[in-house]
Amino acid sequence: KNKKGWMTSENECKWFGVMCNEKNEVISLSLRNNQLSGSIPKQLILLSQLSRFDLDANAITGSIPTELGSLNSLVRLDLQNNKIARRVPTEIGQLTLLKDIDLSSNFISGTLPTSIASCVALQELRLTNNMLITTIPTELGNLGNLEILDLSYQEELNGVIPTTIGSCASLNEIRLDIGRKMTGIIPTEIGQLSDLQVFSAGYNELSGSIPSTFANLSQLAILNLMANRLTGVISPSIGIYNALLRQIRLTGNLISGSIPTEIGLLSNLIALEIAETKIEGYIPMELGLCTS
Repeated sequence: KNKKGWMTSENECKWFGVMCNEKNEVISLSLRNNQLSGSIPKQLILLSQLSRFDLDANAITGSIPTELGSLNSLVRLDLQNNKIARRVPTEIGQLTLLKDIDLSSNFISGTLPTSIASCVALQELRLTNNMLITTIPTELGNLGNLEILDLSYQEELNGVIPTTIGSCASLNEIRLDIGRKMTGIIPTEIGQLSDLQVFSAGYNELSGSIPSTFANLSQLAILNLMANRLTGVISPSIGIYNALLRQIRLTGNLISGSIPTEIGLLSNLIALEIAETKIEGYIPMELGLCTS
């Protein structure tokens, strides 16, 4: 590991991974992939001007200290690929300047605190591959700047997809795969997300049909709903209004009807998966127009 300058008499602004401002205040601490172990020290609170904290790909254990909520200047928090456990502290909601949270691939458990909805500047929220047993808080609808929501691969993501998610007007990725126990219907309000490029919620227990409002998602490139309990048919509008679609994955549902000929209009389509459904009839010749 690189520990150049650390714990020496040299000014800390010259230590490896440390960046300071003109006042010699630490504003960035980036020690990714540096073979670090142990827990995050509570003394971090002394770095009052810290805007970036990045410990990606180390062997950090323990929990996220509640003191982290006092770092009012924090903009980016990246603790992915560690061994951090326990809950996300409610104090994280005090970080009103925070734009990016990545806690992926840890052992974080418990519920997602509703206080996270107070991080009004948040653009990316990634907690994939953890041990959360939680619902998606309805309060997330307050995050008008949120662009990426990734809660995939959890111990148990349950409850329903809240209708308030339609208020996150900046969303371009929603990933809820392998939540295992998400139920209910896909909210029609998702059709309000005009910038949405990825909607992926495979391996859950979602029911009902794909909302007709998905025709409003002109930027949609990936639609993955495999291994749910969805019914209804594939709407012909999917080929007319969702022209940028590259992947349609519906395997393992109760969808019926036939493959609409309009799918032939999807010139960017590279994957169409409809095995283990109730779809019947012929494969339309128009599918040959999907040259990608």
